[in-house]
Amino acid sequence: MISLADAFGSETTFAALLYVAIPGHWDPDNNWVPETYAPGFKLSVTGIPDSASRGDTKGEEIKADPYGERYPATMKFRSRFEMPLNSYIETGGIRYRITQRGNYSPAKHWAAMGYKDTSLGASIQTIAFADMPDDITIMMGGRAINLKTMLRNQGYA
Repeated sequence: MISLADAFGSETTFAALLYVAIPGHWDPDNNWVPETYAPGFKLSVTGIPDSASRGDTKGEEIKADPYGERYPATMKFRSRFEMPLNSYIETGGIRYRITQRGNYSPAKHWAAMGYKDTSLGASIQTIAFADMPDDITIMMGGRAINLKTMLRNQGYA
């Protein structure tokens, strides 16, 4: 398979923040900790407006149909980092929730589909760095990286 690692250059990518979803879990004291998000970390993504999922419409739209009135903007993202389901990508002041993803790790990149978050501007509740579980990993290309270690290298700690 052809490696696309060099395709993510400065002409095709833009900066974004990825907030990785941390699923609910039991802490060491046997208390339930609900789903939360890791602090956002910087990554480069290639964004492609998506129109295949609903015809020729690119961007947001309000129209009357039997399924609802509001169509949120959709965007396909490609990056060297895995973008897990239910995570958020924030770029240009717009937040997208990841609802689908594709694994192209043999070609050293990942794909994801995000829908614009329409929850009235609510902020993302992130977990404190010290409270993050130690066993959460994220894929970069074809290798797993500990999320807490990566965030520590980016200045969280």
